[in-house]
Amino acid sequence: MSAKKQKLKKLRVFANLAISLDGKIADLKSPHKTLGTAFDKKMMERIRHQAEVVVVGAQTIRVFAKPIKAKNKSGRFLVNAVVSQSGEVDADLPFWKDPQVIRFLFTCEKSYAKALESSQDRAFVIVAGKDTVEPRKVLEAFVKAGFQNILVEGGGELMHSFIKAGLLQELYLTLTPKVLGGRKNPSLVSGDDTLSPWPQMKLLDLKKVKDELYLHYRFLNAQKL
Repeated sequence: MSAKKQKLKKLRVFANLAISLDGKIADLKSPHKTLGTAFDKKMMERIRHQAEVVVVGAQTIRVFAKPIKAKNKSGRFLVNAVVSQSGEVDADLPFWKDPQVIRFLFTCEKSYAKALESSQDRAFVIVAGKDTVEPRKVLEAFVKAGFQNILVEGGGELMHSFIKAGLLQELYLTLTPKVLGGRKNPSLVSGDDTLSPWPQMKLLDLKKVKDELYLHYRFLNAQKL
């Protein structure tokens, strides 16, 4: 077995999101309004504490603008990784300006120049595919950088790509007692095509706190990394 494959086997790739009862993760009209309660925020901090890197899609950064400043169990700030097919992430966003946060920007070959322009030397810019960003190449870059615990926090397109590739191993999900509606509101998993075969999961833990349900699943079809 190659050294790269040996290292990949040590990876833990997990996701954590809160959703409404109709499967939405945000309200585009009030994108900064959170779904979960204060207890959900505490749970999110605990889960982030397990990671070294947090991965999000570019649209998440465009909406929230700031880096995710959470510390892991080693006391270090999580590395912030952004996936952008276009490479376009506004260079003036506060996301780029915090010197305490290490950043990665993953893009594809055709968008490399635009990604360099966006980052302005404030991130490691990595090509992770020819026409689209390939999740496996993203993980390989993290392995090369010495990271093992990777947290994926959406949005729906990013979740779709990791699940479709069979690279997401665990899912922490907070089910909140809200209904958002709105066909344009982002869902937990989106993407252009249906996931087939449907991913199967095993429930590892369930906790009820007032009106919220906290679920922890393991993907049964996840590749052995």
